[in-house]
Amino acid sequence: MAKILRSLIGDQVGILEIAVNTNQTIIKGDLLVISSGKISKAGEAATAIIGLAASPITTGGSVTSDDKVPVEIITNRTVLEFSYSGTFTAADMFGDAVDFDADGKIDPADTTGGWFVPISFNASKELVQGIIQAQKLWNGILTGNIAGDITGDLSGDVTGDLTGKVFSQNISSYSATGVIAITDDVARFDASGGALAMSLPDGVDGQVIELYCLDASNNVVITPVSFDDGTTITLDTAGDYAKLIFDVDGWKIVFSTATIA
Repeated sequence: MAKILRSLIGDQVGILEIAVNTNQTIIKGDLLVISSGKISKAGEAATAIIGLAASPITTGGSVTSDDKVPVEIITNRTVLEFSYSGTFTAADMFGDAVDFDADGKIDPADTTGGWFVPISFNASKELVQGIIQAQKLWNGILTGNIAGDITGDLSGDVTGDLTGKVFSQNISSYSATGVIAITDDVARFDASGGALAMSLPDGVDGQVIELYCLDASNNVVITPVSFDDGTTITLDTAGDYAKLIFDVDGWKIVFSTATIA
């Protein structure tokens, strides 16, 4: 069972009523996949993921037009939270996609058929936050073969199998006090050598940046030049994460596990 935390860019969650397949026992919060216009509860190595069940339903060996359930639609910008089994570390964040275990919990060690990319976790509560890989969503399936590296922007339809990781972000790592590059999409911080005091310059309207703590032996304090939600962002736990968007009033928090003051 999962829950939607929010969209990375503030989109509202859409809810659609969708027909249900036969022989389904679905509870609120179950991850759902879709095939031939009907939804089923997702299992391991899920593909064609469409959303979360907004209410429970049970179907038998046959269904009618009345067998429908409201579904919270997921996009590749939707931040989800799942229970997990095993052990996550800071190094697992923004890495390989992982899969369910047999009990329907995220398994940090299972990357075969992975579809969930972790971005933050709470070890004491065994909860992990992340997004669904775009190619594992109902509107993101690729067929065929692509060989070789692709560098630059890709627009239009893609047909074929895509193997490997796709990066469209500038990712920087910081281990000393200084200024975060405004060209960063993701800024990662290692405070194992001492506390970090970082400055975040103003961006441009609509710009998004992600801040992530790799090691919090000491605090990482980030002070945006313009911050609509406070003065500082403190990353004091390994795995702490913040997503910000810039507008005319300054940087705004989209999602955060950090301390905002």
